Amino acid sequence: MTLPKGQIIPTQSASTCSDKFLVPGGGHVLIVPISHQPTYTTIPPDTAPPIIEETEKYAYLSPVIVQLTGELRYKAALRNFFAQHGAAAVFFEVGRLSSKGGHAHVQAVPVPAHLEDKIEDCFVNEGRAHGIDFEPDVEGALVACSGGQRSYFRVDLPDGRKMVHLMKNHIPFSVQFGR
Repeated sequence: MTLPKGQIIPTQSASTCSDKFLVPGGGHVLIVPISHQPTYTTIPPDTAPPIIEETEKYAYLSPVIVQLTGELRYKAALRNFFAQHGAAAVFFEVGRLSSKGGHAHVQAVPVPAHLEDKIEDCFVNEGRAHGIDFEPDVEGALVACSGGQRSYFRVDLPDGRKMVHLMKNHIPFSVQFGR
């Protein structure tokens, strides 16, 4: 887990923040597997299980987060940590295949808890404005991406539901969309 090059969350004190929540450091973090693969769906099947498990389940966290949350799972720990600061966790991955390579990672962003029920609509509406549509069959869409067959954008909502956009070959997709 690491901090991004540029925070997208204000890091000022809660007294100056209109949403009145403060996740230390802003809260925007990246979960990055050590194994170098362009997306999570391109990780070879023989090495994927421990990498996925590390990301989703039993990874080692900063001792500070473990102490604060009592969790040893990245996503669960971040959900609990953000909740302690009045925020809900949104996770997203830009699973873009390209000739430049890239490195798989999932971004975690805190959203004020009182806005939690608006996150899905926000992605849908902003997506529509940018020509991004989300698949009705999320699991089928993820299967279509397996083995590096497709580029995708995936969102894990605070309630555990997922949203997936399958990128089209000749339509640009901004890596800033999730941010």
